[in-house]
Amino acid sequence: MQTILIFSPHLDDAILSCGSSINHWVTEGNEVIVISIFTSCGRHSQAELYEKRKKDDIKALQFLGCKFAHLDFVDAPFRDAQNNSFSSILFHHDLKCGKVAGLLDSVLSCIEIYKPSQIYFPLGVGGHIDHHQLFLSSLDCSHFGEAICYYEDLPYALVPCWSNVRLQNLGYLFSEKDKEMISSQMIPEQLSDCEIAFVKNYMGDKNDQGLSNEKYKQEIRNLRCERKTENNLPWVNLVPFQIGHTEEQFNTKMEAISFYETEWPVLFGENMASIREVLYNSSDAFVERFWKIR
Repeated sequence: MQTILIFSPHLDDAILSCGSSINHWVTEGNEVIVISIFTSCGRHSQAELYEKRKKDDIKALQFLGCKFAHLDFVDAPFRDAQNNSFSSILFHHDLKCGKVAGLLDSVLSCIEIYKPSQIYFPLGVGGHIDHHQLFLSSLDCSHFGEAICYYEDLPYALVPCWSNVRLQNLGYLFSEKDKEMISSQMIPEQLSDCEIAFVKNYMGDKNDQGLSNEKYKQEIRNLRCERKTENNLPWVNLVPFQIGHTEEQFNTKMEAISFYETEWPVLFGENMASIREVLYNSSDAFVERFWKIR
């Protein structure tokens, strides 16, 4: 039996990104622990909503047979008044933002407590500042070697080429197959044209839409699928792997997502069928993608 530790930025990220794999790992007799980080709104008036989200998360993780912990770091919009829009919370693909105080110590403490054989962090697709913070913490865990893995962040990876933008930023060496897949993607002229519910629901006023569209355009313009040779940091040696799943495991993931009653309509649409429709119509519904440092 292995112990698998997954760091989830928010109260749904682990299941959105790794739900089928979690089901697979637990079914095989492994112990899976999901540590959710940014699970508090501080003293904001939305405290009741966050308590509801925690209860939904517990139901979902218990349904999958996971252990869990909520660390109650403050979510980005309530941590800093500047994190107040789609364009300000996402697109953090650089390494310039300051780290959240105490986060690394908490991450290392969890690793020390559970002594996992595998540790999963978000890759940071989409550049959400909270996902980025966890990714930054992972860089200080490199002494755990090949135990460190990264998962592809959903729903952000559903945006055309966003995973590739992130990988290029990290200095990833694209294969010819990668390049062929990228060239075949249908890229919207404007990010706001993307037919994924969370894009439209999270974007605010016309100013936010304009800033988001321009940032996305710039990322796509800069996407060359070439290795950044000046980037000599350890994660340039990311090695991809994927875990294939059965339709039954995919359906189990869908059922787990359904527990997040306040979140899935914003992410996927107004009815339960939309969750399956969005994910089933993605590049490969029965595969979840991961990377590790060679």
